[in-house]
Amino acid sequence: IDDGEKNGQVQKWIAETSTFVTMMNVNSPCYGMFVDINDTLYCSMYRQHEVMKRSLNDAVMNLNRVAAGTGIKGSSSNQLNEPRGIFVDVNLNLYVADCNNHRIQLFQAGESNGITVAGRGSLRQTIELIYPTGVVLDAEKYLFIADYFNHRIVNSDLNGFHCLAGCSGEGSQSNQLKYPSSLSFDRSGNIFVTDHRNNRIQKFEYFEESCELGSYYEAIQMNGTISGYYTFQINSEMETTNAYIYENNFDPFHLRKNVLLFGGNSGNQRQFKVTVVLQANMIYVVVITTSSRDLIGNFSIQVFGPSYIGFTRILNTSSAVQTTYASELTTNSSTYLHMCFKSNSYYGAIQVNVHRSGLYTFFSQSNMNTYGTIHKDYFNPFNPHENRLLGDDDSCRPLQFRFTIALETNITYILIVTTSRSNTTGAFSIIVSGPNNVDLKNIMNTSSVVQTVYASELTTNSSTYLRSCSSSSTYYEAIQVNVRTTGLYTFFSQSNMGTYGSIYKDYFNPYNPLENRRSEEDILCDAFESRFLIALGTSITYILIVTTRRSNTTGAFSIIVSGPNNVDLKNISKCLYYNY
Repeated sequence: IDDGEKNGQVQKWIAETSTFVTMMNVNSPCYGMFVDINDTLYCSMYRQHEVMKRSLNDAVMNLNRVAAGTGIKGSSSNQLNEPRGIFVDVNLNLYVADCNNHRIQLFQAGESNGITVAGRGSLRQTIELIYPTGVVLDAEKYLFIADYFNHRIVNSDLNGFHCLAGCSGEGSQSNQLKYPSSLSFDRSGNIFVTDHRNNRIQKFEYFEESCELGSYYEAIQMNGTISGYYTFQINSEMETTNAYIYENNFDPFHLRKNVLLFGGNSGNQRQFKVTVVLQANMIYVVVITTSSRDLIGNFSIQVFGPSYIGFTRILNTSSAVQTTYASELTTNSSTYLHMCFKSNSYYGAIQVNVHRSGLYTFFSQSNMNTYGTIHKDYFNPFNPHENRLLGDDDSCRPLQFRFTIALETNITYILIVTTSRSNTTGAFSIIVSGPNNVDLKNIMNTSSVVQTVYASELTTNSSTYLRSCSSSSTYYEAIQVNVRTTGLYTFFSQSNMGTYGSIYKDYFNPYNPLENRRSEEDILCDAFESRFLIALGTSITYILIVTTRRSNTTGAFSIIVSGPNNVDLKNISKCLYYNY
């Protein structure tokens, strides 16, 4: 408990004895606190522009250490400006909501310089943050951020950053937020948000769309004359009944659109309740369905609230049409390197053409952990992000992909089905649900990626140079690169060090490390590895430089090059022996 403002302490409440124990002495309030897996307590001191930490196993109470920041506000990689929420992962990497710098900073274990992973100044800024105040990392290493001045919760996934809650603007409705300051999860995946200016805690329930074949549903329009809280009691003779409440209208081809709330029963329960805030003179739609295919039965709805609710059954509602495609991945299937994988995965390429423009939902059924992406016009296995429209990993249980996308009749799409684990084989089915049937055709003779592996190590005998913006030298190795086929190649490292890689044309000058450096597309996967995509030609000699993010670091490393053909890699450090 933060008691820094008045008493300069962080207190621990012991429930068994109903007493407080001082755990840390501080000279400022702690906006955010965190205890890592090693029982180290972190305090985010926004007035001091730094994050302090103290081991709870240390007998010396006043032995605080700096975890991030310099104590002077600023926007450099080693500085913070009013840090707020913090999170420490199992690898002891510290994530900081650097509020007044409008960014999320990652400080790797033992590092004083941070990496901007979201917001202003990030490597590929895909979302704008305004005064972020909370940050949480889930088990899949996806970020969830309280975007304070944007009145929303945003999160990252395989498709980048997007709005998760509070996406309809500032307000006090059940789907709105007003200056959210922090967030946390329960074990079921529900999100609890401190909705600051609304003076409330908001719970956003985990929304799991059905991954079964089509279920029957009934849509009922409703409206009330008085705004307020309404409780819906649903009684059903069917198992696994679900209720969804939508604002304005319901689109059976896009279940997430306009949804305000959902709830359901489980097991043999025949009754459940959901509570929602409804506005007077607004149109709402309640949809009753089931999680099981072709299940039918009776149900009833009772509503308790400040006014009468009028119900009108919506007639002539649309039904989804489903198309099923079955195939398998084998050792003869083509391979490619998935964005953040370390070895190739088998994949199937399926041409998709629709007979009617509209929203279509794709989901998989398999004993494998499937992963799916869809591309416009063509798929390039050497640059799998090219032409990519959408992708998903585990939106369906167990471990199946599901996504909804708008498709047009005059465009050819390519669906890529692969797995979330390398070199996995097995059968799979794809179900496409939408306003009409879909043509699905297996594409034969697709290209495969070839990998080349190079292993070496940095030692105290390695050459050194001064990286740009660094004040101390780092060890490096120079590797000559020649390709046998012109094309796109992905380079990435495997090491216990925080490796850093760059590639040069013709030669490398350690006294001017920007000279001849090629422009590559960095891929942010793991904070401890270097990974980039670059176009290389057969008639040119390239130099790959492998070094570390921290000065004077040594250790073994491997380089994996993935592309249309093998690559010749040769250590030439002795030919370029320099020490800075």
